[in-house]
Amino acid sequence: MAGRQGAQSDRQHIGRLVEMAKTAYVLDIGTTKTTCLAATTNGDDLCVVSAAAVATRGVKRGRITEPELLTECVRSAVGRVREETGGTVSRLTVGVHGHSVRSEQSRGIRPMYPSGKVVHEEDLLHVNEHSRQIVFPTGYELLQTLACEYKIDGATVDGEPLGRPATRLEVVTHVMTGLTSDLARLRGIVKVCGCEVDEFVPIALASGLGAVRPEDARSGCIVVDIGGGTTDAAVFERGSCSRLATIDVNGAHVTGDIAKLLKISLEDAEVLKISHGSADPTQFGDDDAVSVKQVGNEQARPFPRKVLSEIIESRVREIATLLREELLQGDKRRELPKTVVLTGGGSQLPGTEEVFKRAFAADAVKLGSPRLVGTNSRRAAAPEMSGAIGLALFSLEGGTEELAPVSGAVDWKEKIRSLKSIFGSRA
Repeated sequence: MAGRQGAQSDRQHIGRLVEMAKTAYVLDIGTTKTTCLAATTNGDDLCVVSAAAVATRGVKRGRITEPELLTECVRSAVGRVREETGGTVSRLTVGVHGHSVRSEQSRGIRPMYPSGKVVHEEDLLHVNEHSRQIVFPTGYELLQTLACEYKIDGATVDGEPLGRPATRLEVVTHVMTGLTSDLARLRGIVKVCGCEVDEFVPIALASGLGAVRPEDARSGCIVVDIGGGTTDAAVFERGSCSRLATIDVNGAHVTGDIAKLLKISLEDAEVLKISHGSADPTQFGDDDAVSVKQVGNEQARPFPRKVLSEIIESRVREIATLLREELLQGDKRRELPKTVVLTGGGSQLPGTEEVFKRAFAADAVKLGSPRLVGTNSRRAAAPEMSGAIGLALFSLEGGTEELAPVSGAVDWKEKIRSLKSIFGSRA
């Protein structure tokens, strides 16, 4: 009786939080788990008021393969949040994973008349609209646009150029598009579960927002989310996100390697990876061993931990190498930030930081996870929750500095977003 009363009291408290403040409801459909989360702000802090995660079915390597199975997962996760908040979850900010997303930069130019005219908001709107006059790849539609960098008369401006005299105003924008067929499936699934899509956000961007610290985003860093279906990366420079990248090699491949080479089940391989895994073979001697029960054998036998670690290190090195190549896009002269932030469930193995440091020739590699307050903060602050937390941050704070287009359109896809408010509030 006391337990039921306590649970009811918790739901009432959560319900009051939801009623008192603007609340973001987000959905992150990963290959291994589906997360629905409700969050609000408490001063400068993000407060998670409800979070529900269920095992994903119907998704392979970030792509929907069985919509019916996935619909049940989404319905379950959303239903738990509805029950816990005591409210109606009607609109969701939805993350878009993997190769469903394309990322490119575009430039806009606006001559200023008369020469030396002070830059006004109308000028920012016009130059940003000019940067978006590009042809999207066939079968893709606009997801988000971020203003990355402004220039006045060829010189980069620190921040926005409002109020400064200029002869020529330029902007570099980050244009993100999504595969229309995949977005249509997501919309359909969300609608069947009684909700509408508020907006789509690339999960690589969201994971970066959830894990990165403001000072790293401003000085420059690469946020790497090693998931169970894909490995995603977001490059942050000058407080904005300048590019995204995705590769198929991921944390599940590490588990698969262990299972295949040690001749054990995938379930046992995952347990072995988490409990005894490391990407640093040098920390083990020849006598260090772990007990392994191979398929078809009744008795467990010792297996060298150094060999286990070599298996893991080899795959993690491949992930780091392929991801760097994807970010460089064949241009070895392109410079990447010298700080790497690792997040996601596959980032937690000891030794992973050192592997990425070597592969990226980085000055620093850090483990990143969300910083939260509230009753659910401990549960939601895990690295694998970075994507969902970033979606909430983008929904709640990413629109503070947005620019509505001159055309007057109000659809979320037509807005030019800024990350300044997100990183400013978390400084």
